[in-house]
Amino acid sequence: MTIIRNGDSGLQDFTPMTALVERNTNLLQELGLFETIFGKTTVAVVERETEASDTISAKERGGDRNYAGKNTAQTEYFPIPFYPLDFKQTAADLQDFREFATSDTPLTANSGLAKALKRITLSHDKLKTQVMYNALKGTTSGGGQYTINLATKWGVTATTANVDFTDDTVNPAQIIEKNGREVIQTKAQNAADSYQVICICGSGWFNGLINHPLVQNAWDKYPSSQEPLRARLGGNLINRSFDYQGVTYLEDATSGQVARGDAYILPLGIDDMFQLHYAPADVEELANTVAKDQYIFEVKTHRNTKLETETSFQALCNRPELVIKSTGTLNPED
Repeated sequence: MTIIRNGDSGLQDFTPMTALVERNTNLLQELGLFETIFGKTTVAVVERETEASDTISAKERGGDRNYAGKNTAQTEYFPIPFYPLDFKQTAADLQDFREFATSDTPLTANSGLAKALKRITLSHDKLKTQVMYNALKGTTSGGGQYTINLATKWGVTATTANVDFTDDTVNPAQIIEKNGREVIQTKAQNAADSYQVICICGSGWFNGLINHPLVQNAWDKYPSSQEPLRARLGGNLINRSFDYQGVTYLEDATSGQVARGDAYILPLGIDDMFQLHYAPADVEELANTVAKDQYIFEVKTHRNTKLETETSFQALCNRPELVIKSTGTLNPED
């Protein structure tokens, strides 16, 4: 039992005390959507070429002829923001302090730095999650010159596939097929003969789908590996999944980045669709070198120790027209 004196004679038990860890879940990273590019500059350069065909009309022999057009090429530049996060430890942070949940173990310099580094790492992970989800939603990150509307940048139009889950007469899958999959198939322009489509859903949108009467009617007549009427999808997992009419629906209840009534429909396997571009550290000897995803430097004097950490990256969606947002009209119980 871990105890500490309380006054001259009292004892206080610290055994139940545990460190609470803030949740950080990045479904986009788990899906492997983003290609990582470690560059040498502070600007991400992305090229996009659109191939097309020509209409050939009949001509009189010996007269004017038809001429083929040219493919259109577009090069865009995205400045990469810089994110520093430092920690400074002095004697005052250690002197007369003990290790948490111990009776008399003095707090050491290494222990203090380890705790700071753990907090810094979590902060960087949360930043990465937010930046990646911003790209899914159609913008870059960083504020000011760094925040760019990607559909505007690429000259395309983002579309929606909103679903009214309160309408019992329309199967939500029909809306997703018409305004989601069909749009993706039309705009993908990669000559593929099949598309794996996923839908990243907020919890309310996911509930609206699996609780819709026409969706439930598809499962109540026979046994299935998916039984939304009999058991909770995914068992005790926080994030559930549901395969229905060719689309995989993935609940995102833990990232904090998807609104409860929203969802995002997108294809998998499109080349260069999502990218993470990293830039080098803001350190003289590392200028113009191949970037790393994160840098940690220790600057130590006899008075203090300073941890300097930094990352410099931008998340991009180079095919924003293929990410279709859906806002659900929910029943109160959803």
